[in-house]
Amino acid sequence: MAVQRVREMTRVLVVDDHGTFAEMLAGVLDDEPDLGCVGHAHSAALAVDMYAKLKPDVVIMNVELTASMDGGLAVTRALLAGDPGARVVLFAAHASGASVVRALDAGACGLVTKDGRLEQLLSALRAVRSGRVRVYPGPMSGLVPVQGQEAVPLTAREHDVLSQMGQGMDVRSIAAELQISVHTCRDHVKEVLGKLGAHSQLEAVVLAVRRGMITMELAA
Repeated sequence: MAVQRVREMTRVLVVDDHGTFAEMLAGVLDDEPDLGCVGHAHSAALAVDMYAKLKPDVVIMNVELTASMDGGLAVTRALLAGDPGARVVLFAAHASGASVVRALDAGACGLVTKDGRLEQLLSALRAVRSGRVRVYPGPMSGLVPVQGQEAVPLTAREHDVLSQMGQGMDVRSIAAELQISVHTCRDHVKEVLGKLGAHSQLEAVVLAVRRGMITMELAA
């Protein structure tokens, strides 16, 4: 008899000052076999404190936390300052190309909208746990680059690698897609990061999008 493989549990901290929505989301997470809510923070200060104590795998946070249009962005920056490995998914009432750039620039690994499908939110949480980037902002063709920043000259292969990074792919997946070795792919990633002045693949993607070098293929 085949043995079904159980996914590793992903511990999620919910950050939202709307109690009813947060409780409903926590219930949904606890019903999933591989997801679980470890706590609910209703303010920015509590979010930082609970993150430090609970060490969740992923944080799902309202962009409009504490009645501010970008309160969630400030908390995201605070979490990343304390733990560069923090994985944050933001959710918002509405999203635009510019808001996606702001979210990624703050260090978030994902963005979903409140009017999206539940499956999209759950998919985003699972994806960012594994190191990918997920954006579900509805019908948009791409991100809006910031004007006035020049593109960085890359080789054709480096641009191919950067484009795959923009789709949230890791080094092994990029190597397989481009039919190159993992070692060679890592070398290309290192060159891309160096030319962009980035310290991580996510930072490189954000900088490239802002310079208009690539657009991200947003999930449907």
